Amino acid sequence: IVSLIGGVVTLFIVLGICLFPKFLLSLFYGENYSEFSYVLLWYGPIYLCIFFGLPLRSGLRAVNYTKAIFIGYLAMTIFSVTFAISIIKWLEIHGVMLGHLLTQLIFIFISSNLYLHYIKISYQECHNRSGFYFAKQFLSEKNWCISKAFVVFIFSFEIVKI
Repeated sequence: IVSLIGGVVTLFIVLGICLFPKFLLSLFYGENYSEFSYVLLWYGPIYLCIFFGLPLRSGLRAVNYTKAIFIGYLAMTIFSVTFAISIIKWLEIHGVMLGHLLTQLIFIFISSNLYLHYIKISYQECHNRSGFYFAKQFLSEKNWCISKAFVVFIFSFEIVKI
């Protein structure tokens, strides 16, 4: 719910900035910079992407799967190093902003796909090790007293799953 509230607040701030960019630039920096108001229009989608990337990174850290964060940042860096000069020469300031937006989208796309894959694999491993399969494997060990209690514990979870 905190992320939802944060998303709504961010959306309203971004909408306010995108609806009145010339006014805000002239208010805070004077009339000299009001001609660069189009740059603020780029920051709207960029900040929304950054906002959606924050809970994603937090979730990845919470499940201790930082490999996805590393791969996302690596893809962002490779994209930046490969295309930065050509995009900036071709589109100038719009190229800088487009590159910034694309790097954020690349991170969200790669990290979220890796996260979904990780969740799917983790669920399958957990499901395969649950229930009687795992209890049978545990019973083969010599700890009979502990293993009987474990079977009762796992059996109660199997009933709840049904």
